[in-house]
Amino acid sequence: MRRYFARAFGVIAAALSASLLIGLWLPSSWLAESSIEIAADPATVFVFLEDLSRWEEWTPWGDIESEVTDPPSGIGAARVWDDEQLGSGSVTITESRPPGLLRYRVEMGGRERINGELEVVAVAEGSLVTWKEAGDFGWNPLMGYVARGMAESQGKQLAASLIRLKQVSAAVDSISK
Repeated sequence: MRRYFARAFGVIAAALSASLLIGLWLPSSWLAESSIEIAADPATVFVFLEDLSRWEEWTPWGDIESEVTDPPSGIGAARVWDDEQLGSGSVTITESRPPGLLRYRVEMGGRERINGELEVVAVAEGSLVTWKEAGDFGWNPLMGYVARGMAESQGKQLAASLIRLKQVSAAVDSISK
């Protein structure tokens, strides 16, 4: 009986060790991207991007109890939260070039950082909005497994938010015409 438990423990220990070693070799960085065409001019779309208080209208940020700094838009504007499930963190605008480019940084718990970029390009039917996010989980061997799925999971969240951005931007653009 002892031999059985010793072997079982040995197999489990070997499997865990192998998983950790493989995790060390997996890339810890990730990149997610999504694009959408919106029937609104770039200036109309950019209003929703640059003003962090308006992110509640088109991103999941409305579901998170947070505070937006004053002023809520432009370089240095931030949204700060301390959520039971997400922990503490912030999103800060680091670059703003209306109506075409917005960059931001997300910091979560002082350990995870995500860099994001929203680019708006004028096209025949209005605007093409491309949203990119990139992050790095560092040397944590378990997070290498998580990083492998981030492009898909985060990409779905970006796409869903862009669909909502399309709806609110198009509605505002049609009212202003």
